[in-house]
This record gives sequence, C-alpha cells and structure tokens, in this order.
Amino acid sequence: MNQPEALAKLQSLYSTAFTTRDAAHLLGVTVSAAARLLMRLAKAGLLVRILRGRWVVPDKFNRLSLPELVAGQSAYVSMQSALSFHGMIEQIPSSIYGVTCGRGLVRDTPLGRVSLHHVAPEFFTGYDTPTEIAWLKIASPEKALVDVLYFRMTSLGDFKGLPEVEFPKGFRWRMAQDFARLTPSQARQGVILSALNRFRKQSQIP
Repeated sequence: MNQPEALAKLQSLYSTAFTTRDAAHLLGVTVSAAARLLMRLAKAGLLVRILRGRWVVPDKFNRLSLPELVAGQSAYVSMQSALSFHGMIEQIPSSIYGVTCGRGLVRDTPLGRVSLHHVAPEFFTGYDTPTEIAWLKIASPEKALVDVLYFRMTSLGDFKGLPEVEFPKGFRWRMAQDFARLTPSQARQGVILSALNRFRKQSQIP
C-alpha cells in the first residue's frame, strides 16, 4: 500500500489518535509493516508520534486530547487548561493539565507538555464532553477551580500563583462546594471551602 492511500485511510478514522496495532488492522498489514509505514509518514510530516506506538494526524488533532493519550487510561483536562478553555483566565498555560486515577507524571510530547495529576476514584468527577470530540473530557468550571485549589496544596509551583479569575454569571458555587467535600482529607477540604468563599466574595465586589 502506498503512502497516500494509507494516509487517506488513517484520516478516515473516527479518532485522530491511534496505535500502531490499530493502523495494522485498518490497513490489513502486519504490525511491523504498519510501524515502518507510519514512520515514513511521520518523517514526511503527515503524522506525529506522541509516544511509542501512539500516533496522531496533526491537522485534525486537538491538543487537549493529549492527557488521556499520555495517561493510557481515562483522564480529563482540568486546572488552568480547563479554566482557559472556559474563558475564566486569559493566559493559555504552556502545559496541558489533566487529572487521572493513574500515575501522575509530566511528559513532553511533540505537540506539547502534559502534566498529569493523580486523584482517588471518588474525586475523579465533575467533567463533561463539551467539544465535537465525543471522548474528550474537560472539567466543568467549578471542578477546574476546585482541582486547582486541591493541587496547589501538594504541588511545588504550578498552582501557587493562580492568575486573575473571571467568574461567569452562571458559575455554580454550591456545586463547587459539593466537589470540595469529596476531598478525602477533612483538613484539605476545609482549606478549599475557605478559598472558595474568598473567591465568591471577591467576585461580588462591584
């Protein structure tokens, strides 16, 4: 199979990210043959290898999809990345922040740095799928803020200096408080609730 035919088939995939094994199955070739073909397409700038055995079609790819690809399991976009997505902060963070029940890590990829943060299963909630990509999970405005407050007590620097936050008119403060109460530690829960109360008072200043 030649490269244009292979690329056309890969671009027809529902997902813009796939594994070497996915490509082999789609193209009807062995995994080793698929790997060689994908490498040639990557050298031509038509594909990008995110990690070993994981590829994306760059012109169709949403960078916010990176956390789940890097995690290799369910993950959602949160913290400053989600706040920026919702228009609550002006800055676009250099890293793409995500939350997972798996291992926390920082990984550089050809399409950007991913910063993944571990939570317990009961705290892995509060996300939606607000884009045209059905599996791309992004924290709600309320959970994104609570996640920032949660992780700034344990991280070394990423969440210490939160930029000025603009709260949308429909921001659900009670929902944010409910998310805060899912925090396993009572002490941390109290700190987050106090911070939410300060944010709420500041947002109501004329």
